[in-house]
Amino acid sequence: MKLIQLFALLLFVGLGVSSQAQTRFKISEMEAYPRLTEIEKAHFAGLEVDAIVNKDNIELSFITGGDDKNPFINTYDFREKIQGEKIYTENTSDGHVMVMITYKKGLFEKDELTMRQFSPNGDCIGSFVFKEERN
Repeated sequence: MKLIQLFALLLFVGLGVSSQAQTRFKISEMEAYPRLTEIEKAHFAGLEVDAIVNKDNIELSFITGGDDKNPFINTYDFREKIQGEKIYTENTSDGHVMVMITYKKGLFEKDELTMRQFSPNGDCIGSFVFKEERN
C-alpha cells in the first residue's frame, strides 16, 4: 500500500513540475497582409519559439537563428479555452487585441502555436503557425 501511495505522490509532483516545461516550436507557415517581401520571408524562415505555459499566461522567446543569439521574450495573458485550444492575448492600453496566440495541445500530433497580429482597427496583418519540434 505504501508503494502505491509513494507512486501517486511522485506522479502528482511530476505533473505539477511539468507545467513549467519549455517546448520548442519551429515556424511552419507565415502570411502577412498584403504580403511578405522576400527579405521578410528570409528573415522569418529560421524563426523558432520557446514556449513556457503557466497558469495565467504563456511566455514566448523568439529566436531568429541568425547572428543575434539574444531572444525577444514576450508574455501573453490567458484569455479563454475554446474546444481544447488555449487563447492568449496582448492588448493595448484601451483593450484592443494586438496579438492573439492560440495554443493547440496535441496528444498524438505535434503541439501547434498560431500567432496573429492585428492593426489598431482590428484587421489581421500577419499570421504565423509554429509546430512543436519533436524527434
